[in-house]
Amino acid sequence: MKPKVCYFLLFTLIPLSLFSQPWFTGITPFPQENSLNYITKVPGTNHRIVAVGNRSTVLISDYFGNFWDVRYNPGGLDNQAVFSYVCFIDSLTGFISGNRGILKTSDGGDIWTLVYSNGSEYSYDDIAF
Repeated sequence: MKPKVCYFLLFTLIPLSLFSQPWFTGITPFPQENSLNYITKVPGTNHRIVAVGNRSTVLISDYFGNFWDVRYNPGGLDNQAVFSYVCFIDSLTGFISGNRGILKTSDGGDIWTLVYSNGSEYSYDDIAF
């Protein structure tokens, strides 16, 4: 009876542990642990995607979302900024809204400038054109 138990353990349980996969595998070398609140495709481009989130986080991908460039604190905002929405009106001009005001880009999302600061914690959740 003992050899059967040993063979069972040897041929079933041990191979399962050798071929197990990790729970999470990062798809990019840049760690990003902040919550994301909105993601959009930039119009007029074939593959540019911009995502925004908590702690002044802006993510930009030129590779269909497989690789991301992380931009922290755009427009000189601190880590308390929460971005809730991003909108592009063409391939170069876009806006981010959040609890610290509104940011604008004129180069497709590479550089952001603060165009309106409300001076309070009131959040701008949406932008429409």
